Amino acid sequence: MWNDLKYYRQALGIHMLWNSYPIIFFFRDGLRIGPSGSVFTMIFWVIGFLLIFPKNIFSTIYFPNRVLSFFWLGFIAVAWVYWQYYPGINGSPTGSKEMLTYVLPIAFFLLMCYYPNDKTDILLKSLILYTLFASIGLLYVILNDPTWHIGERAGIRYAANTAQSNPHTYANNALMTIVASMIMVQRTNSFLYKLVYLFLVFFSVVVMILCRTNTSIITLVVITFVAFMFNSIKVVKALFSKNTLKIVGGIAIIISLSLSQLTFVTTAVTSNYQAFSSRFGRVIYTITGVQTSEPTAGEGGIDHSSLYRVLSWKYATDFFFNQASIGTIIFGEGYKSQFFDVPSLEAWVNLGILGFIFYNGFWFLLGMTNLLQYSYPTNPASTFIAYFSLLLFVALASGGQTIDISAWLTQAFFIRFSGLKSSKPVLALSQT
Repeated sequence: MWNDLKYYRQALGIHMLWNSYPIIFFFRDGLRIGPSGSVFTMIFWVIGFLLIFPKNIFSTIYFPNRVLSFFWLGFIAVAWVYWQYYPGINGSPTGSKEMLTYVLPIAFFLLMCYYPNDKTDILLKSLILYTLFASIGLLYVILNDPTWHIGERAGIRYAANTAQSNPHTYANNALMTIVASMIMVQRTNSFLYKLVYLFLVFFSVVVMILCRTNTSIITLVVITFVAFMFNSIKVVKALFSKNTLKIVGGIAIIISLSLSQLTFVTTAVTSNYQAFSSRFGRVIYTITGVQTSEPTAGEGGIDHSSLYRVLSWKYATDFFFNQASIGTIIFGEGYKSQFFDVPSLEAWVNLGILGFIFYNGFWFLLGMTNLLQYSYPTNPASTFIAYFSLLLFVALASGGQTIDISAWLTQAFFIRFSGLKSSKPVLALSQT
């Protein structure tokens, strides 16, 4: 245990970089600790880098997934060239902030290569504790917020703009807890640990319901379907084992007592279900134009976030591919010319065919790597990435930007641990 402390330290630093915002929002906006804005974020990231940094930089280096590295670094190189030589219609951004978008993810990627491949179980255990702390922090803040009420989406209000909050951040954080806990359930023989992990799954599902975000809930359904499809025999055996039946029975009793004795729990479940079904109906109407019943369509029948993505697709098909010149179609409109919230398409519109190939090629190959992990998992972190990254595949057509520091930090984490075996060759720089 004591010998593994340095790996827990490095693992904590890794999580502080690729999953930083839930904790940042809790301390900065929820507790109002530290400076506001990006200054606190930079301080948080610097601490993460210090925790990851190895005691000896001439120690063993572990190779990442090389094919994914090629496409990821290729896209970053294309983006950098466009930034320098092909500005968009609004001009290219300047200054150190844009440079950090490139420097920090690559530095993070290189430092992770010092983390051993055979210690990924520690990476997952520390992730569970890290994400659990963030979820508890969310509940603490909203329960002490006099303006928050049951039925409202759970999120910590920004200190600079109290009219807005961040439910997606905490829903995704809870999804991480669910996926990591379910993987650890499979890796422990202790009944007590299994009970703890399953309780964390239940707790995190409650947090997701409170956050009420379509993407994370849909992803959880997809993850459940994929896990059952590739592991149906194991799942059936596990579901009907004695320990599982005991645990499920205990959780069912707790849920029944909560719903019958705690009125606010029933109110929360009912109000969140109504709000989710109403918003989901607006999304369907906005995308397809098919009118649903009034209770599900909601007032106005339009979901504005979905409408923005529909308009992005319309711009690409009506103008970019039909009216733009051949040169524009080949080379794009320039660095950060358009912001679509549809990153798979934005890569082409802004960075041309080469940017499209590198960006979408990365996600295609990650998907192929994931398919192997579903059937033949190699290590806990790789299995976690295979399931959790389904959230990002959903977001390829629904949210996010192609050139974004937080997205690149997450992709760097995926590249480092996806599809690797403990026996993967390493580079020993020194024997000391």
